[in-house]
Amino acid sequence: MDGPAEQPMIGISLMEDFLNGLPSMFEIRWNDERGHSEVHQDPSRVNVFVHSDRHAPDFPNTQGGLIQIETEDEFEVFATSFVAKPLFLDVFSQNRKRSGNFRVITSAYFAVLVNTKHPHIKEQLQRGIDEARKYISNGEKFALEFDFSDLIKEWFADTLGGDTLCQGSYYSKYGRICITNHTKYHHCFDCSPETVDLWICCLPCCLVMCPAYTAYRKFTCKDIGISMTGTICALALGNNTARRSNNSTDIEVPTRVILTPPTYEQTTGQESVVLPTCAPPSYDDITKETTSDTSQLI
Repeated sequence: MDGPAEQPMIGISLMEDFLNGLPSMFEIRWNDERGHSEVHQDPSRVNVFVHSDRHAPDFPNTQGGLIQIETEDEFEVFATSFVAKPLFLDVFSQNRKRSGNFRVITSAYFAVLVNTKHPHIKEQLQRGIDEARKYISNGEKFALEFDFSDLIKEWFADTLGGDTLCQGSYYSKYGRICITNHTKYHHCFDCSPETVDLWICCLPCCLVMCPAYTAYRKFTCKDIGISMTGTICALALGNNTARRSNNSTDIEVPTRVILTPPTYEQTTGQESVVLPTCAPPSYDDITKETTSDTSQLI
């Protein structure tokens, strides 16, 4: 059986496929109070950090994207669990580009499973945890952020393919996990492609607020940013698990929306995002036990 280094670093699938073919560490349960189904995980096998507005309500036991830590003991308990089990997130990605007189928007929600036992992934997670440990041990404020957004965005761009000069702009969100004993860093104050519209609309305010916010963060806490790197692999999902009803509004379909200029009528359409596969492994391949001497949960 393959060891940690031979197994996928990061597995990904369309959220629609994930919800229709849940891997074994998840199950669907009916909530009588809500009159709606929910997705529950086996807490001994996976850590869930779903925090999009779209899907967080369907994962009642998610830890969200912001984890507040008060004491050093709390930090150590969380850190131990964080690196011991796979991390599950939902990430939204979108591409916008122009085609003649039209603007084409392609978007999708992805189910992302991170193999924390893979040496490359584990080193990055442990590096951030070790640095944060120094600050909380000294009684200082910190905000540790693991950012998968750029990695997913680059993979999404490669998946769509096409002429790189005509691909337009890409962005991803809900791919950050923040652990802090203070407050999280607000990226709306960054000067980046994702915030360019804000800067254009509110330039005078941004010129005043952004330097002030940067100075405030510098003097009140230590921001530790880990921009995650690794290889992403599209995963296969089985069809032998419980399914949601076909009319459920919680199943996402990746869409390509054609927006016409104001003088034309708006048109919409559906298009699937085709994912390249790596053989393909399954979600359970990332969470299965190895038969090495240490026999760890991968």
